[in-house]
Amino acid sequence: MFPLPARAPKLRTALAAALLAFPLFFTACGTDAPPPPDDAASEDGGGATTEVEQVPIEASMPIELTMPALGLSEPVVEDLCPMTDRGLDPVHLMDICFYTADDKPYVLPSTDQEDVTVLAGHANTRIPGVFDDVYDSVNGEFAVKLGDELRVRTEASGSKWLVYKATDFHSPTKEDLAVDDAVWGTEPTPGRLLLLTCLRAVEPDAPALHNAVVGYQFDRVEDSDGMS
Repeated sequence: MFPLPARAPKLRTALAAALLAFPLFFTACGTDAPPPPDDAASEDGGGATTEVEQVPIEASMPIELTMPALGLSEPVVEDLCPMTDRGLDPVHLMDICFYTADDKPYVLPSTDQEDVTVLAGHANTRIPGVFDDVYDSVNGEFAVKLGDELRVRTEASGSKWLVYKATDFHSPTKEDLAVDDAVWGTEPTPGRLLLLTCLRAVEPDAPALHNAVVGYQFDRVEDSDGMS
């Protein structure tokens, strides 16, 4: 997918260009809307905003995910996102999965993340997908807003939740996603989480050309899922 050679993190996106994973990411997602206005494609909200004493939570498999602003609360599948010859492709339209591998720089969520955490889920036009509400295709803008929270409960966190805040938004073409430095960075990015999905189409039969990507930054640990 996106191999990170030993001690050469700045080459990560250049090497990713040689692979076919994310340029074909979510070809089964349905169709995509036209690209959003430029000001919606990328918005930088800075890093973590809250300095509090953190309960240390080690890296482990996620169990559950909530996005309170969207009213979304879903389990995370037990297995890592499957990698096929077409790229990451969650098995079912309502699956949320995370991705990492021993030979990849991507890590599982924790309070001490040394690099980016990657999660994926489908958005679809005719049949519901788990991340349909991430992007508002009718108005041509992200429904997730700057500062909106994404909360993850993991095997190691027990009843506690790792809280991330939305910092940036991107709508690259499927061909460009793998080499987009604004998405992946050019060196390790501690505490960063990426949500990857498709842009839902206004017209059901429009061609699938773009992905929707939301960048988040780890902020704190909470006892609540944020949904009440």
